Amino acid sequence: MLFISILFLIFFMLVIFNDNEKNLFLWFLLLSVLGWFLSILSLIFYIGKLNYYRFIAFHLFSIPNDLWKIVNSLNPDIILVNRFINAGVLLFLYSILSFALTFTNIFPKNRTKKILIYLLIAPFFQFIIYDPIIYKNVYLFLFSREYILISFHNFYIIINILHTVTSIINACYLIATLGIFIYNAHLQRNYYFLKNYAVFLIIAMTSIIIPYFVIFSWAPKILINISAIAGTIKFIRIDLVKNRAIYNIFPYFVIVSFIITIFSIYKLKRIDDAYKNHTIQISKSIETANIGAKIFSHSMKNQLISILSDAEYLKETYENYDEIKKITQNIISTVNQSIDRLNTLHQRFNTIYINMNAVKLSMPVENALNYQCKIPSNISLIKKYDSNLPICLIDIEHMTECICVILNNAIEAIKGKEGTITITLQKLNNWGIISIEDTGCGIDKKILNKIFEPFFTTKSSRLNWGIGLSYVHKIVCAHKGKVIVESELEKGTILKIFLPVMKHG
Repeated sequence: MLFISILFLIFFMLVIFNDNEKNLFLWFLLLSVLGWFLSILSLIFYIGKLNYYRFIAFHLFSIPNDLWKIVNSLNPDIILVNRFINAGVLLFLYSILSFALTFTNIFPKNRTKKILIYLLIAPFFQFIIYDPIIYKNVYLFLFSREYILISFHNFYIIINILHTVTSIINACYLIATLGIFIYNAHLQRNYYFLKNYAVFLIIAMTSIIIPYFVIFSWAPKILINISAIAGTIKFIRIDLVKNRAIYNIFPYFVIVSFIITIFSIYKLKRIDDAYKNHTIQISKSIETANIGAKIFSHSMKNQLISILSDAEYLKETYENYDEIKKITQNIISTVNQSIDRLNTLHQRFNTIYINMNAVKLSMPVENALNYQCKIPSNISLIKKYDSNLPICLIDIEHMTECICVILNNAIEAIKGKEGTITITLQKLNNWGIISIEDTGCGIDKKILNKIFEPFFTTKSSRLNWGIGLSYVHKIVCAHKGKVIVESELEKGTILKIFLPVMKHG
């Protein structure tokens, strides 16, 4: 177990220091592994100092004879070793729960900071009350005087009650850690790119917590007996595992747990990389389309300007002929519309400047519904807004246009039939989510991954060039967000925009 602890420490340090963002939750993860390593190493020195349980050292911690001799030959301060055991255990308990809170963001950031401070109280007081020197001074104060303030029997009852209470609190820290990840997985059950992430996190955390709890369910604990008369300290042995059969099983269990943890983290990395690679591919496709769009729009505009010039000449020449005047006017109008669409195409794939402001998640949606996008009478609009919507950094103009693109796609998908468009606004952890669902024709799953590619379209209309969702993808990514689509033929489509929360409403 010692070597696996070292591997854990090295592995997580590599993970954390290779992460460019250095998020707070990664530091808590590192602290939890440091706590694991410190408590295991200190415990080995403790049992080595007392020179007992060679069986434990070999089977439970997989320490070879030569290394065990070195441990026995060292002479560390037993008081300091005892403190390190307590410090390591308490650091692990606090850091693993803090990691769960900061990683999942199930609470607002301000509330999370307060919770992290409150969570420090129990470990801090445990470190003090289980300190051997503090315990010795309290003991001598109570019993090395003429009039004893409390009986030995009552004193040890209080100590046992205290240890029971702190053991329950520490178990609650571990249970709360798993509970947070399970609750987080429950919240993300409808979001496929987050759901697998959450499940593998639960597996990884369980694989870390269970073997640790088996070894340190007793800790921290007062490990000394004191003679009030002589004022001396005697350190007691630790009965780590009462069922000796566990010693034969436990090393293999730890190895399996380590493999599961590494595999889970590998899967987490693969899920994350898959999403990033998909985004990069779309971005490259958009940049390539940008060049093609410029060349295409320049060529087409020259042709259209030529047609516009001829049409205006015909209009002036045959001004007294109403029929010809009407036809030429239609030509001029159509050409101008085509030039406008080319300009829109060029602008959407040109450099986009984002001007973000802190606004409520509902603002771009309401702007789109009130000013730019009209819902036909054959379509029922349903709004489902959370009562306390978050504040996000949003470019109102571009995000409003994105909502219009999605709503127009939903309207076209219903194709003039009776249908429903449902707009849901909600907060999930540290994401503000705009979800637009329609009961239209849906999209074949075979082509679902292509819908963000420029010029890809499933519509037969000649007016649709397939640039709308590419624009949406580019804008959402510029907001450091995510956009996903779920669809099924003849049942409808759900498009969800995830935007980072700046602060909670």
